[in-house]
Amino acid sequence: GASAKYTSQTCHVCGHVDSESCTSRDKFICTNCTRVFHADVNAAWNILYRAAGNVVLRRPGHKEGYKPTPSMLHCIQKSRQKRHECTAEAVYFCI
Repeated sequence: GASAKYTSQTCHVCGHVDSESCTSRDKFICTNCTRVFHADVNAAWNILYRAAGNVVLRRPGHKEGYKPTPSMLHCIQKSRQKRHECTAEAVYFCI
């Protein structure tokens, strides 16, 4: 599994690590890019990115694999929010 170490101190958008970014139990404000998130949601994205680092995706009909990028993961998240199926091909064209 993916390590949860420093996920609550790392901005999932810019990657900056700072213990002062997690201002409360619920609020995360990045001291670098100033983006604001719910602390648990930010940490969950970091865990997802770490776990995805161990995944290799393959496009239909292709033998070569590739690592999912944050933009691909964002595409998957958007499709889940809209309750649409997000295929590997759809993710490929999303970036």
